Amino acid sequence: MKLRFVLPLLLVPHLALGAPPEGGPKADPTAQGGQLSSADLPLAAVQKAAKKGGAVAQYELGNRLHEGRGLVHDDSAALGWYRKAAAQGLAEAQFAAAGMLLHGHGTRADVPAAAVLYRQAAAQKHVPAMVVLGLLLEGGVGLAESLPEAAAFYREAAELGDAGAARSYGELLQTGRGVAANPAEAATWFRKAADGGDMVGAADLGALYLAGFGVRQDLAEGLKWAKLAADAGNADAQVNMGVAYTSGMGVAQDPVEGFAWHMKAAVQGQAVAENYVGEMLSMGNGVAKNDAGAAIWFEKSANHGNAFGQLNLGIVYYFGQGVAKDAAQSRVWWAKAAEQGNITAQANLGFILGKGEGGPVDDVAAYVWMTLGQAGEDADGKATRLAVTARLTAEQKAQAEARLAAYRAAHVAK
Repeated sequence: MKLRFVLPLLLVPHLALGAPPEGGPKADPTAQGGQLSSADLPLAAVQKAAKKGGAVAQYELGNRLHEGRGLVHDDSAALGWYRKAAAQGLAEAQFAAAGMLLHGHGTRADVPAAAVLYRQAAAQKHVPAMVVLGLLLEGGVGLAESLPEAAAFYREAAELGDAGAARSYGELLQTGRGVAANPAEAATWFRKAADGGDMVGAADLGALYLAGFGVRQDLAEGLKWAKLAADAGNADAQVNMGVAYTSGMGVAQDPVEGFAWHMKAAVQGQAVAENYVGEMLSMGNGVAKNDAGAAIWFEKSANHGNAFGQLNLGIVYYFGQGVAKDAAQSRVWWAKAAEQGNITAQANLGFILGKGEGGPVDDVAAYVWMTLGQAGEDADGKATRLAVTARLTAEQKAQAEARLAAYRAAHVAK
């Protein structure tokens, strides 16, 4: 059996969600018409106005209690004042109270109650509230997932100028989640995000141009946006820069430069980059060959759930490259990659199950995985698959076919 490293080409945006903000702008309790500022007025004046029912003063007093600014830090009391101001319709107070409820500050966490307040603020065109609602609804965080509603909040916030919301809306358009898939329109929103300084949006836009997905492929344009995001520390863009230099895609081929970009992303825990670093170390491509170092990076990638990292970690255990030979470990890691649909891992797993390497022979499982991984098998794999098939009893064949059907149904469902 020929086992070889199989490398993914990233060039797809990483869907990343930011953490919901907790606070809001600070209030001037003497402001008229809801106009808010960060004026630091005397505490006595704020307290007096708050007790008289001034919503902006109540909000400011909540801020000072929450921050411990001139008062002993007391989130429970802060939440009480935020709620008083929120009940009077002050959007900033609604947003602040919602943040306290969302994170369990001053009270137990209560996402549904927080969502009510976020909705009240969003109805007043409070952009950060729209963004947080989008995040909660997209992720199903304490609420029933509703991608169409998340998309609507993202779009409204984006139309009001929020760059992060423009990127989030673009990601839904690109993948067809909650809205009809429209990669071309996604590119438009990614550009708005990038122009607004959102580096994830810049990375996403660069990826579309590099892949020619939704836009005419333009390597120069793609690398422009990828470089901008990569220089700002975006790990996905750094991977794409690594791919470009390693393969000579739109730039002069330079594996040393490619390795440097992959390493920048890998040290941030980017699983695809970790696998690339492992592969380049194993091959001595752009860096001195180091099998032990390669195994370390494959393991990092594998533990982060990357199917190619899992495949390659299984390979180094099988051949003893940088680690002691251990076919049992190959079974473990190829099984993880195989479950994710990696056909090379499926073929490899079926092969060693049929041969009894790393554990007992399991012809039923071997048949299942080798059938799924036929496209990734070589001559040795094909011979083993035929031998396994010949050994199956009618009952075992029926079991295997049932498992195949179940896997395919589950895989398609995903």
